[in-house]
Amino acid sequence: MLASCRSTGVGGFWKSRSLCSLKHQICWLGCLLFAFRGLRNGVNAGKVLRRSARFFRFRGSVCRSSTSLSIANMSMQPPSVPAVPPDHPGLEALLRRMGEAVGIMDDTVFENDKFVGFFQSFRPDGNGLDGVFDQLECGEELRERLSHLFEVAGDDRRPQGGRDAFFLVRSPTPIDPAVVESKAVDWVERVTELAEKLGHPEAAERLRGITKHRVLEGIPPKHPKQDHEKTNLLKTFQDVVEKLVTDIAIPDPFAETLRAPYYFVSCDAGVRDHLMWPLYRDHVDVEEPFQPYFDLWSHGVKFRVYQENQVDWYMPRL
Repeated sequence: MLASCRSTGVGGFWKSRSLCSLKHQICWLGCLLFAFRGLRNGVNAGKVLRRSARFFRFRGSVCRSSTSLSIANMSMQPPSVPAVPPDHPGLEALLRRMGEAVGIMDDTVFENDKFVGFFQSFRPDGNGLDGVFDQLECGEELRERLSHLFEVAGDDRRPQGGRDAFFLVRSPTPIDPAVVESKAVDWVERVTELAEKLGHPEAAERLRGITKHRVLEGIPPKHPKQDHEKTNLLKTFQDVVEKLVTDIAIPDPFAETLRAPYYFVSCDAGVRDHLMWPLYRDHVDVEEPFQPYFDLWSHGVKFRVYQENQVDWYMPRL
C-alpha cells in the first residue's frame, strides 16, 4: 500500500497529498470521534487510534494508492448494498462492541467478514478487549483463552522489522519429544470421538488407523497442494477435522459469526477451535478435543501427513 497517512499520524493524514477514498476518511473521522469521546471517559485515545489503524492496515484498506479510481470509474461501480443489522439483538450488540473496540462506529460492523484481522488490532498484550465478550454466557472463558493466546504469541514485531500479520510463536519454550507424542495421540483420540459423535464414521475409522506419531526437529516441509498427491489421511484432516465444529448444532449465531475472525488469528483451524470451544462445549458431549493441539502449537510444534498411517510432528530447533 502506498499511503502516507499510514505512517504520518493523524496530522500527517490531513496534510497528505495522497488520495484516500472517502470511505476511509469517514472511517478515520469515526476513529477520531471515538478516541476523543474515550479521552473524556479516561480511555487512552492514542491506543484506540493505533488499534484502528492496525485493523484497517491488516485488511489492506486504510488508504488507496495514488492510482485510486477516478470519478468516472467510480461512477461505473454498482451502488453498495447497505449493511443491515442482524435480527438477533445479542449479536447486534456484540458486533457494535467489536466495532467500538477498533473505532468503527457505524453500521459497517454488520458487513460480511468485517472483523477479519480483529484480534491483531490488540497485540501484543490484548489490552482493549475487556468488555467485548462480557455479555456472552461464556464471555469470561473466551477472554481467558485469548489472554493466554496473547501471552504465548508475545510481541508481533519481526526481528528484521515490520510486524507479523498473524499470531506466530516466535520464542517457544522447549518441550520434551515424549510430551509431543503424548499430546498428539491425545488430540487424535479426542477428534476421533468428536467425528463419531457428529456422524463421520469413515473419518473416525481413518483416524483410528494412525499407528505412529513420529516426532522430528526442524522446519516442516509443505503439504502437497494437488489433490491427487494427498493421502486420504491428510484429506481427512483438511476436509473433515478442520470443519467438525460446523456440525455442532448451536441455537445462537455467535459461533458462526466469530469463526472467521478467530480463524485469521493464525489461519489454523485447531487454534481457532480451541479458542472458541466455550461456545460449543454445552452442545456436544465430549471432552474438549483441541486443547492438546493448542498446547503443541504454543510450543511451535506443527504436524504433517505424508503416509496413510503416520503423522509427523516437527519441533522447532531451539
